[in-house]
Amino acid sequence: MPSPIPDNYPRMMPHLTVQGAADAMDFYSEVFGATQRGDRFTMPDGSIAHAELQLGDSVIMLADENPEFGNTSPKSLGGSTVTMMIYVEDVDATVAKAVSKGATLERPVTDEFYGDRVGNVTDPFGHLWHVASHVEDVSEEEMAKRVSAMFSSGLRVGSRQQMTAALPGHLPMSSRPHGHRYRAEAVRYATSRSASSAGLLSATRCPPGISSTSSASRSLTTRR
Repeated sequence: MPSPIPDNYPRMMPHLTVQGAADAMDFYSEVFGATQRGDRFTMPDGSIAHAELQLGDSVIMLADENPEFGNTSPKSLGGSTVTMMIYVEDVDATVAKAVSKGATLERPVTDEFYGDRVGNVTDPFGHLWHVASHVEDVSEEEMAKRVSAMFSSGLRVGSRQQMTAALPGHLPMSSRPHGHRYRAEAVRYATSRSASSAGLLSATRCPPGISSTSSASRSLTTRR
């Protein structure tokens, strides 16, 4: 009896729709080191209906745009609501190569408080990438100190202006990749036991994704 979950596939895979799948495969190969899995399924007009790339322990499926089948690319939609997160050996070199191959730099590479060095790009096909290398193991205690330092100026979770100004890299919360991760990480660690015991914060634990207008979010303020 076949396994419901094939052994040679991860449980979850992104399926990218692009304009120019062959070029996209070349880009992902040159920039991220992806390799083709199996054969491409090519239509009579030369477009790619299905192809797979191996990227480390992950698999990416992709196809050319085909509105008749409901496959629409970010180029046609005017953007993407999804961000691809990828860890690489050298984030600086990878981001530089992506830009040299036509990607748009959305945020320069910088060290973040949670131990990753991160840069954001939009590839030539309209997909967003959050590219990172892990450079530091940060303990919960150190994380709490760093986040509390950001909150020490009276930062109130839910205030977009203050959150944008205080977080490393000045990441716009409304549109840039991983804005919600910043919010979740900040809330999680700023409300940790170590921060509370140090008298740095008076807060109610707020699960990731909670609305900035909720009562729990409104209670996340610093002591003055």
